[in-house]
Amino acid sequence: MKTLFSSLITKFKSKINSIIGKKGNTRSDKVKRNAIISFIVMILTNLISFLLMPVVISYLDVTKYGIWLTINSVLAWVFLLDLGLSGGLRTRLAQALAKNAFIPNTFVDITDYIDKKIEIMKLYETEIMPDPLPRSVHAIKGLAAFRGSRIGVMYAESFQSLLEIR
Repeated sequence: MKTLFSSLITKFKSKINSIIGKKGNTRSDKVKRNAIISFIVMILTNLISFLLMPVVISYLDVTKYGIWLTINSVLAWVFLLDLGLSGGLRTRLAQALAKNAFIPNTFVDITDYIDKKIEIMKLYETEIMPDPLPRSVHAIKGLAAFRGSRIGVMYAESFQSLLEIR
């Protein structure tokens, strides 16, 4: 069985290489190869689903089969309409995590306390900076205003929650 499978894989690789050509190292060749493999996997998935249908029907009654078929149809539409968004989101998340980026997901309205925050920051003489530096009064208020605009208030603080324990 193992030798049959390995011989099929070898034939499959040689057939793909014959379609693409001898090189197969350029970017367009890789795209062609991946498209062909994706198409073959799709065909195999549908073939296996078709072959397993009698087994599924023998285990499920008419009602359960209808529910199973409905769920599979909805999932097929969801995967079809994805249009690569999940891959793009995974890529962006991976980039942000690799850069150790700050991704705020918790916001607190500080509109009533922004003046108090500035007053307290001025107490730390070595931390407060002149304009246009990042810890200047103008920059602190500007960042708080930007964070506030994300949640529809004048000023907000943002945090990145990594773990929430209730």
